[in-house]
Amino acid sequence: MEDQYFVQQERLHQKGRVISFKDGIREEITDDQELKEKFKKLYRQLIDPHCTLEMLAQRRDCLHGEHYPSFFNCLHTGCTIVFTMKSANKATIELLPDEGAVPYDMTAPDTRYVTEGFIDKPPYFHSYFQKYRFIMKHSEESWKIDAVYCGGLHDTRWRREYYF
Repeated sequence: MEDQYFVQQERLHQKGRVISFKDGIREEITDDQELKEKFKKLYRQLIDPHCTLEMLAQRRDCLHGEHYPSFFNCLHTGCTIVFTMKSANKATIELLPDEGAVPYDMTAPDTRYVTEGFIDKPPYFHSYFQKYRFIMKHSEESWKIDAVYCGGLHDTRWRREYYF
């Protein structure tokens, strides 16, 4: 969804509009704020059921898709995931992207669209080299995200993420 938002935002800036079809209904967006609000709503629908009420109360906004590839693209291209049980009701999950070049799938039309202005290689973005830590709490019958932290891949400190 993050990659889709980024590509649609690029199309909107370059072409002045984004046209999509869903369930036979044509939607045209010509305003950047309207596109952003559409995707914020979609992100919340996806993320909110998996977050604790405490986390949702502290969230400042739900912003994603500001970079390409997406923050969590490394799940598809290579990363280390570290699970640590802190107690029976608390765990951490760390997502550490592999170092090296950012692999792009140039067969995807959206990737070709975003990278068409680059001759030698696709663009590199700082966000790809971010690591994430999810604090998980067991509540009622499932595990939910209670806090999110991020940092540079080689940083020793973590920063609290309030825009998740």
